[in-house]
Amino acid sequence: MPGGILAWPPSGVGRFALLLAGTGLKFIPVGAFEQDGVFCLRFGKAYFLSLLKGLSSQEKDRQAARIVMENIACQLPPHLRGEFA
Repeated sequence: MPGGILAWPPSGVGRFALLLAGTGLKFIPVGAFEQDGVFCLRFGKAYFLSLLKGLSSQEKDRQAARIVMENIACQLPPHLRGEFA
């Protein structure tokens, strides 16, 4: 996170998340940040990751990554959410 702002993960992370989801695993979003000199962790609700069928590999990667990052962003203070606000 440059400057502590949430940013896009590397290419392929979304496809990897979909592989994990294909095994039936749920995802638990975690936001990690410092606030007033205290390290904070916030945990969100577990969710299943799924996409519409018929997407290209690149579209799957991007959409899955967006879903994961948006769920993480919900656990962060607004000023750290970046474009996932």
